[in-house]
Amino acid sequence: MLSILLPDFRVIAPELILTATAFAIILWELVTRVKDHTVSAVIGTAGAITALAVAVKTSNLVVSTFSGTLILDPYASFFKVMFLFGLILTIALSLRFMKEGGTEYHAEYYALLILATVGMMVMAIGRELITIFLGLELLSMSMYILVGFFRQDGRSNEASVKYFILGSFATGFMLFGMSYIYGVAGSTHLKAIASTLAGHPDAVTSNALLLGMIMIIMGFGFKISVVPFHQWTPDVYEGAPTPITAFMSVGPKAAGLAALIRILMEALPQLMGSWEMLITILAVITMTVGNLAALAQKSVKRMLAYSSIAHVGYILIGIVASVNGQFDRAMPLLEEALRLREAHLGDSDSAVADSCVSRGWLAYQTADYEEARALFERAVSIYEQALGPDHWAVAASLGFTGTVCWRAGDHNDAQEFFERSMKIFR
Repeated sequence: MLSILLPDFRVIAPELILTATAFAIILWELVTRVKDHTVSAVIGTAGAITALAVAVKTSNLVVSTFSGTLILDPYASFFKVMFLFGLILTIALSLRFMKEGGTEYHAEYYALLILATVGMMVMAIGRELITIFLGLELLSMSMYILVGFFRQDGRSNEASVKYFILGSFATGFMLFGMSYIYGVAGSTHLKAIASTLAGHPDAVTSNALLLGMIMIIMGFGFKISVVPFHQWTPDVYEGAPTPITAFMSVGPKAAGLAALIRILMEALPQLMGSWEMLITILAVITMTVGNLAALAQKSVKRMLAYSSIAHVGYILIGIVASVNGQFDRAMPLLEEALRLREAHLGDSDSAVADSCVSRGWLAYQTADYEEARALFERAVSIYEQALGPDHWAVAASLGFTGTVCWRAGDHNDAQEFFERSMKIFR
């Protein structure tokens, strides 16, 4: 008897919800002929909140489906929730932008924003090179259009063309690198690539494999604005609509990092010695150039662009410090940073709270929920003293504490922290 193995749609449930939402926004305007940005925003927000609820509900699952090309695990769920929060905040920012006459193409704007988020989520759950590439292209195509949405604005048009041309070159390098890896390993599945390389030590020393890895890092380096692949970032940030600039500063970068980390950790662990050194060098250069270039900027958007470039360098250092889940390499550094800040700044400076948050997230990642909660609660207390009880940093730290409590099973405490956080955001 023929048996049909159905895919587990829980893996892509938020993506399906968002895709249906994007089509609903387009169809609403097409059928009603009413160009009302408020309706489009409401539909988009409702879809995003529904998708967020589903993503949180399935965050503890570890499920692989579609012949292993997609996987839902806590790593992917973390990025999904981040992307959905970013989408909701961007829609909220866009309300004023639309009200002030930002563009007449309301439905298309919100639909492309949602589809870009779908692409980011596919990149996070992808466990196969072609699948990750398809998610990247969905994200990229949507962003090319959104950056140039001001068709009457020369700077917006210039930013879109620059982004498109340079992005196409970066995509070409990435695909070329993927083809090299496929040629050496004979598969595009990340686990299959790792298994092949583990069973054939001679393949690990192949120049083709090394070149493929370098090209993939170059391609993703463009997407996340790593120096020297960052030249597009200031111009694009300055020319894009302000809500899109805010969206680009978080979502696409996080998606690129999510995919790059999964490829390096799962497919190419045998090349760790090579890519660890390469990423370390890129991180140092990125931090240095990003911060120094930001000092000379007169435009706020360009300054923020270079600032975001520097932040990517900080994140890359974290990747190197925690390769293969070796959090013990990063733990002493964060503990020493916390100790030095306490010694030089005192116990009530916000920089000490920043270190508590960083150390708390590392404890959370290693399932030390008691330590994580203590650090986050300390951060809340310090932020309240240093910045005031209604500062967003207090609300964010309360949200982090609630997340830790929820994961530890303390649902009542989690609800209390979430409610306190939402009161501040309101």
